[in-house]
Amino acid sequence: MVKWTEQQKEAIISMNTEILVSAAAGSGKTATLIERVINILSDESLSVRCENILITTFTNAAAGEIRERIRNSLRDKVQSDASNLYVYKQYKSISRATISTLHAFCSEIIRKNASLINLDPGFSVTDEAVADKYLLQAINNVFEKYLDNKDSSFIKLLSTFGYGKNFNALTELIVSVLKTVKSYPDYENWLNEATDKTLINEDIFSSDYGKQIKSYVKGCLVACEKYIELLEYELSGRYEADYYQTIIEEDSRIIQEISDKLDHTKWDEFKGYIETIVFTSLPRKKKDFDEETVNKVKECRERWKKTVKTLNTIFYDNEEGIRIDCLYMYEPIKKFVEVILKADEEYAKIKEKAKLIDYADMEHMALKCLKAGADQIYKDKFKHILIDEYQDFNYIQEEIISSISNNNVFAVGDLKQSIYRFRNAQTSIFRNKSIKFQNNPKDGKKLNLSYNFRSREIILNYINSIFSNLMSEEVGEVFYGDEEKLRFGAKHYDTETKDKFYLPSVIKIHFNRPETDFKSEWTKTEIEAYIVANEIKKLLKSGFNVFDNKANALRPVRESDIVILMRSANQYAEKYCEILSKCGVANYSEQSIEFLSSKTISDLYALLNIVDNPYQDIYLAQIMKNKVYSFNEAEFAIVKKTKSSLYDALLLYEGNENLKYKIKRFLNDIDDMRTFSKTNTVEKTVYYAMTKSGIYYMSEDQDLLKRFYVLSVECYKKGIDDLCSFISFLKSKDKKDLSVIYDILSADEDNAVRIMSIHKSKGLEFPVVILAGCSRKFNNEDSRKRLIIDKDLGIGSDYINSENETYHKHITKNALSISIKKQNLSEEMRILYVALTRAKEKLIVTGIDKEFKKNVVVEDATCYFDWILENTDESLIHTVDECESDEIIKNLTKTDNIKSNSHKWSDDAAFYQKIMEKISIRYPFIEETRLNRKVSVTELTKYKSKNYSIEEFYDQYHVESVKKPLFMSKDSTSANAAQRGTLMHKIMASIDLKKLNDPQYIFYIKSKITEPEYMNNITAFISSPIYNDICEADEIYQEKVFFLPVNTSDISSLTGQIFEVDHEVLLQGVIDCLIIKDGYGTILDYKTDKVKKGNEKEHSLKYMKQLEIYANAVEKIMGIKIKSRVIHFFETNTNVDLNLL
Repeated sequence: MVKWTEQQKEAIISMNTEILVSAAAGSGKTATLIERVINILSDESLSVRCENILITTFTNAAAGEIRERIRNSLRDKVQSDASNLYVYKQYKSISRATISTLHAFCSEIIRKNASLINLDPGFSVTDEAVADKYLLQAINNVFEKYLDNKDSSFIKLLSTFGYGKNFNALTELIVSVLKTVKSYPDYENWLNEATDKTLINEDIFSSDYGKQIKSYVKGCLVACEKYIELLEYELSGRYEADYYQTIIEEDSRIIQEISDKLDHTKWDEFKGYIETIVFTSLPRKKKDFDEETVNKVKECRERWKKTVKTLNTIFYDNEEGIRIDCLYMYEPIKKFVEVILKADEEYAKIKEKAKLIDYADMEHMALKCLKAGADQIYKDKFKHILIDEYQDFNYIQEEIISSISNNNVFAVGDLKQSIYRFRNAQTSIFRNKSIKFQNNPKDGKKLNLSYNFRSREIILNYINSIFSNLMSEEVGEVFYGDEEKLRFGAKHYDTETKDKFYLPSVIKIHFNRPETDFKSEWTKTEIEAYIVANEIKKLLKSGFNVFDNKANALRPVRESDIVILMRSANQYAEKYCEILSKCGVANYSEQSIEFLSSKTISDLYALLNIVDNPYQDIYLAQIMKNKVYSFNEAEFAIVKKTKSSLYDALLLYEGNENLKYKIKRFLNDIDDMRTFSKTNTVEKTVYYAMTKSGIYYMSEDQDLLKRFYVLSVECYKKGIDDLCSFISFLKSKDKKDLSVIYDILSADEDNAVRIMSIHKSKGLEFPVVILAGCSRKFNNEDSRKRLIIDKDLGIGSDYINSENETYHKHITKNALSISIKKQNLSEEMRILYVALTRAKEKLIVTGIDKEFKKNVVVEDATCYFDWILENTDESLIHTVDECESDEIIKNLTKTDNIKSNSHKWSDDAAFYQKIMEKISIRYPFIEETRLNRKVSVTELTKYKSKNYSIEEFYDQYHVESVKKPLFMSKDSTSANAAQRGTLMHKIMASIDLKKLNDPQYIFYIKSKITEPEYMNNITAFISSPIYNDICEADEIYQEKVFFLPVNTSDISSLTGQIFEVDHEVLLQGVIDCLIIKDGYGTILDYKTDKVKKGNEKEHSLKYMKQLEIYANAVEKIMGIKIKSRVIHFFETNTNVDLNLL
């Protein structure tokens, strides 16, 4: 029996008001949410049925877990009290509760209310790759129209934001802005209003831009005052204090005067004032002064003097000059917005034609349906709305929930863990609601869950001490007071264990030499990785114990108890894995290795670019240097004597015969590939380039090349069918999107140190956490673009005059850059909070300390170390100097220090087999090529067990590129029959089956379906026995799509296929109709086969396995027992129940 805290109890039982729960890390927020649902469903007096519950979360996995936990809890209640029929009915109908991601819920709203917005209900949701392709196509179409019309304002726009008429730069900017504003409910109006706002028609300090700048300057001055206080504290009691006191007091007076002027003057007057500020020079130091103290004085003075100098760049012009700049930039900004909206309109047309919508459309269309009248349906249906991870909501998601709620929302989240700003999460939603409820309890109730049931008390104390000094409404957007502090709740830990073993530790690796002068080949990342490896080995040898929940006792720490967290694991995971392996530390990473950052794929990518267009010197030089062709620097120098392109130089070369022959062979290969690409599709071209050039055969990364080839196949399937389109697709994607999951596997993952990003660790917990890379600088690239946007401030851009080549920062850009940097800094603080709160028993923090400055105020931090070192007790900080790091690396890399296995090959056949598998040239993922990671039910019987070479691998994935015209087909009749069958299925999926006995609805359908064949099928279907079940059903699902993770062993049992290794695949299927009545299900499958009357049962047998898989999927996913599997043959209007055969 779970013992709930008083805080949790209140969250579970509070009713009849809107509730916001601020749940700290490890506080059991999901368990509390689930118990609230159980409490509601079990209380008969509340009369809340499962279908009256809506629960939204952010991932399908989380939604599935919540549903399963609710089902299990209800089952336990039934087992403990079998006489409670009310709870039993709730348990049997839990599948009727809407527990899903918000996108899935939006999709349901649209499908059921498509007619309200004149949308074809047969739409499909496209994936990101196809959506991006269509968006780029739309942008290009719009560009072409402007160019055809010789639109001068568009040319000015291109010159302004296109970095010298660079279409790609302008395209990237449009894509970036459009994807951001799509998270705003009324983004079209927002864009137009934001454009007009850039004119600044009021007093500058009264405008939103001016207010932001004024607030920033205030913050800078407060920081200066803090530095002065810190300096006075450092000097207190020292001999030098009196000598510098006068000048420090004068500096303090200047800072205060600036603040007063800012409060009581207008823009121009304040600008004139700061131009007159002069700081007095420091007097010469006396001979007996302490050198370190003098340097501290100089350093602190430089900080506030630099701050004041920065003000001159912000107040760069007077009001009149600024207004002239605003007027000049108004035209290109307005044109930019016009182009965005036209591109969005064109994009919508392309999607409509393809019957597709993207993820952003799902939210906007759902909101449109709700505003058109569907809102009342959901207000009536849902008595309780529960939201998980509320801190990550955006504006349009909030409006969707607001439109269907009626003082019945229970939202749980933690603002301190809001780390998805890059996905347009808006912290202001949670924060504003929290303030609203605290100020006016009549509007709702704000509750706090502050007990942490994850970590040792010593860990919580450290985290509290850090964030009490750091996190505020200014940085972090949360005041870390008593309400936010973590309270110890994990009473199962042994309190008698000596705390010193569990004390957090901060390792500061001293590195004060340029990397080019470093005496070894080690980079900073490698040095830190070695230090981390050393800490792990020390921990494993020390006898350090962790609490084992399963055994309910302490045990020695294992490698699998340890995780290494990084801000950007993709960049560094591979290097850490390599070094940990060298040091004998088993490790595992599931991080994405970027395609184009791999040397092998980078070279193939360069080759494909040359095949597409050989006049690209950088790519051409890269592939020539590849070991396949092996051109050296001397040969390059001989060839490239002229200023012509490298390709022309190769064509014209008439020198050394050996070099001439080498060039000829290279050019012949390129010509062959170019000729091939002109008449073949992308996946064939990629395969041909890999094998023709020899890159595949000479590569040590053949696995990665195969994965790249599979990517080309997938792109072909999605309409990216030629080489030029494929390259454009790759160039248009962010590097993080061009990644494959490449398992850096140096040991069995079930006992290995894991490496992951902080973002991936959210929601997880680990006995030992090592937070590495804390000295890496924060990224503020998004504040430096030529044009940036902010929901509250609007649009900001640089001043760019392409006519006279004038460029400078503009007030709108300055204001937005300040805002974005501040938001980024707050996000970084919350990410740090997430990282530190993953630790259960031991926390180790590492970083390189090259030029660490003490006494850095919170707002001036540039990395995590600035915050951590400043707020960690000196006793917890260990400095590793260069000599010590050299010695550590030397010891770790000794041959006898490397972990070895005691197995003897001759004595252990299983181990020998494992070694042979490791060194075999056989493709290690061959089973996964035989059965795709996502496979449809109808594909299951097509796979056979076989070993594949690259040529066979090509055959396995090859898609017939050019389909024969129908009249050339051997069986055009069957093709037509297939088309008719597909159309019949689409009709049955889009009509409302329960309304088929309504004459008016039948009349409506007849007006839409002109082919008698289809209408006759529908009319006959109404008279079939199965239609009675539909009419009497509690719920029906039409064209129910399911995704079910299954092992290949399960597939073997269903299909008879044999797979050499067992791995997981995602099984995808579409059930034509699922009928639910009294907690049981009936699967209905439509068939348009040509079948003779009386022969239906025999014909049905070939579909037995298909419907068995469907039934299995429904029972596993929805928990509904399938009592009937019915096939309806339209040809004879006959129903066959496979369960009766």
